Amino acid sequence: MSDKVFNSELKNIRESKSISIYKMAKDLDINWHTLDNLDKGNSERISLSVLKKICSYLNTSLDKIIDFNFEKKMKKVS
Repeated sequence: MSDKVFNSELKNIRESKSISIYKMAKDLDINWHTLDNLDKGNSERISLSVLKKICSYLNTSLDKIIDFNFEKKMKKVS
């Protein structure tokens, strides 16, 4: 079973808008490692201010970027 707390859809959303992780990091003044970890779903924590910047930049809502029910879904599969 995965240790992930949530599943990130950031990569899918970002790529659908043809935005590179490096451009997004530069535009938002966010460390690209932070975005890369979120992109891969490897973030254990991320600040609300960063999430707000990302949502605003991509013109989307938090629930489109992060699936908080991921852990429940994984338990059902196990």
